[in-house]
Amino acid sequence: MVKEILQNGVNASLDMDNLRQELGAPRNPLLFPPHFLKATFPKIGGKIVIFPEEDGNKTAVFLFPRDANGNFTARIAHSSGSAVLDSEMVQALNNNGLSCTEVYNPEGKHTFNATYKLVDGIDIGRPDETEAAQVRELQRQVWGSTEDFLYPSDIHSVEFGLATTLVARQDGQPNWTVDPLQLPNVILNFNKLGGICYEYHSNYYQFQNALNQVRASRLAIEWLINSPRVEERLANPVSGKELRNIGQIDGITVVNNQAESYILDVNSKDIAIQIPEDWSGVQTKDLALATKWRDVTDTVLEHYIRPDRFTLTEVVIDSGRNFYLLGQKLEDIANL
Repeated sequence: MVKEILQNGVNASLDMDNLRQELGAPRNPLLFPPHFLKATFPKIGGKIVIFPEEDGNKTAVFLFPRDANGNFTARIAHSSGSAVLDSEMVQALNNNGLSCTEVYNPEGKHTFNATYKLVDGIDIGRPDETEAAQVRELQRQVWGSTEDFLYPSDIHSVEFGLATTLVARQDGQPNWTVDPLQLPNVILNFNKLGGICYEYHSNYYQFQNALNQVRASRLAIEWLINSPRVEERLANPVSGKELRNIGQIDGITVVNNQAESYILDVNSKDIAIQIPEDWSGVQTKDLALATKWRDVTDTVLEHYIRPDRFTLTEVVIDSGRNFYLLGQKLEDIANL
């Protein structure tokens, strides 16, 4: 009955593409996106079992590791749409050493147990059913992805059993954090998505890794999802090559000279905070310089970026290809 057990994912990308097409891609919102199934699924120990049928259809079972004891959640999909994993199929899985503690039909009725915990003014917890659907829509807007590259909403259910699934709630607006020195990320969040920032947190995360070899300080990004600013940015995304030149902005003051010096007594209309072009490279090549960059930018961002002073709104550039975070007075962007 078992056609094949594809250990650690599928044998080739073409197999996965063909399988997903047979299961209804790109019009099946219950399928995981191809990049996850090709890259991440194998790495977490996922397996795929195919059950062929006499009429040419097939049932695919995506086995997600459920615990450290070798048990799986069996997520089922069928090439004709309606998926059922009967007792004979479950026995076949067990005979192949694949113990399924949860047979999960994504088309079924699911339970969503929302949780709530206030952390620094932000309500964080597991999503309810409505929020789970909103997560998928946010993926579409933030990533600019087509339907086939979004994650199913049902994966946040109790039955599917994700170890961690959290949303952040604050006045109904999505919020997240970003390293202010990672140029590609701040361009994405400000220039493409239209996020703003009026809160800065020095040494926000107490950890170190390849991307955070010095203090992990963060901008708190707020995404005013229904504002004209966000709608315009999503409709007309700006690439790194189309950044506004700082020379086009009247009344602006640069408040730091790279990682060397800074000024804290500026009261101009706008400010610019210089950031490195390749923050990851700086951390890898010169840790002392990286520490100086963090020290200087921590100082100026903590001093200037707050609701009663300046709000970060975009990344700008000068003629020498130096990059800056643009800070504006909050009253000037009140109607965003």
